[in-house]
Amino acid sequence: MQFNQILRHLMEENAITPRQLAKALRISLVMINNFTCGADEPDIGLLKHMAAFFHVSTDCLIGYDSEAL
Repeated sequence: MQFNQILRHLMEENAITPRQLAKALRISLVMINNFTCGADEPDIGLLKHMAAFFHVSTDCLIGYDSEAL
């Protein structure tokens, strides 16, 4: 799976809306929309915050550890 697919999966699994995620990570809704549609990917710092928010590893978010989903 690609990052955008993993992010959408985690958001659905946790019933998190793009707006809620943007607010929790203190980033714009546009950034979240770009991530979920595959137009952009987060930098390493934001990736760490996303992993902490969803209680998964960064490896899981980038598709290296698909068993974690």
